[in-house]
Amino acid sequence: MCDVHGVKVYYAHGSKCDIFYAIPGNTADQIVEVHEVLELNSTQEEADTRLYLHAAHAAKTCSDVTIGSPDTDVLVIGVSLQPLIAAHPYSHTGKGADLRTIDIKAIQESIGDDVRQSLIGLHCFTGCDSASAFYGRGKTKAFNLLLNDKNLCSAFKDLGRTI
Repeated sequence: MCDVHGVKVYYAHGSKCDIFYAIPGNTADQIVEVHEVLELNSTQEEADTRLYLHAAHAAKTCSDVTIGSPDTDVLVIGVSLQPLIAAHPYSHTGKGADLRTIDIKAIQESIGDDVRQSLIGLHCFTGCDSASAFYGRGKTKAFNLLLNDKNLCSAFKDLGRTI
């Protein structure tokens, strides 16, 4: 037997998501209920983006939401989607001694809306999980160009939105 002390566990599998939680009462006779969470069902295969569906759901009852991932893609997506999350989002990232928590909202506020809306296009163009990077061309250089060129911002903001 395990007393889960009011903890709710969400389990995303395939296109479905279920919530597991214990009915309060005697721990020796504890009953765990399982219910499908329809608003978290998704055909999105990538966990990188599905995390933010769950973050938006958690934001309905929490003032802060922390996403844990060592993946740069997850942070970039988080900055890009930040205004859609009602809670204050954080990214817990890194490995070993480099483990840190990053304030996603602070990044979004410091770069502004034009750059935020351009991030996904820039990230895909410079190399992400589903696209190769240009050899010898770093993301930092491309990001600095984006910060200083409104035309470049506009182009990356529109990337993938039109045919």
